[in-house]
Amino acid sequence: MLILASQSPRRQMLLKEIYPMAFKIIPAKIDERSIHSDSFYHLPQAISQAKAQYVSERYPSDYVLAADTIVVCNQKVYGKPKNVAEAISMLTELTQNEHMVITGYHIYLNGKDLISSSEVTTLTLAKMTPAQIKAYIDTKSPFDKAGGYGIQDKAIDYVIKSGSYENVLGFPIVKIKNDLIKLGII
Repeated sequence: MLILASQSPRRQMLLKEIYPMAFKIIPAKIDERSIHSDSFYHLPQAISQAKAQYVSERYPSDYVLAADTIVVCNQKVYGKPKNVAEAISMLTELTQNEHMVITGYHIYLNGKDLISSSEVTTLTLAKMTPAQIKAYIDTKSPFDKAGGYGIQDKAIDYVIKSGSYENVLGFPIVKIKNDLIKLGII
């Protein structure tokens, strides 16, 4: 059995695209803020590893897939905004600025790390006026997304320079599918 260690509806949707069989959803109960890394490039991998390990230790006979996504602009890491002020600040800083979306993921079995990988997507958001930012925040969409935006939302216009759209959603499905095939899971 495959376990997705995430409660993200976008990750669940994307996993269903590449893994049509039934899978369990068991989010890891860890404090992501307590996990640190020597580099923002490695932070999503460190967090996803902690998630995968946590769930794998509790379900050792199942494969566990965990992922984490961050947004980085001008050497600053943007997670999920905690409040309206933080969402306004994030979106104001990200609009018209090239930034990276980094997703790290791990696949575990029996407490062992089988696959560790990541993907980086570089993109720019189109200009958003303060009124557009406020209207977007009023939808409540920003609060469960790294960087405070969902690329799939109609209010967000963007240009991807490198990487994949799915990675910005939080799951680099082409890489993950290849890893699941390599492991014989699909």
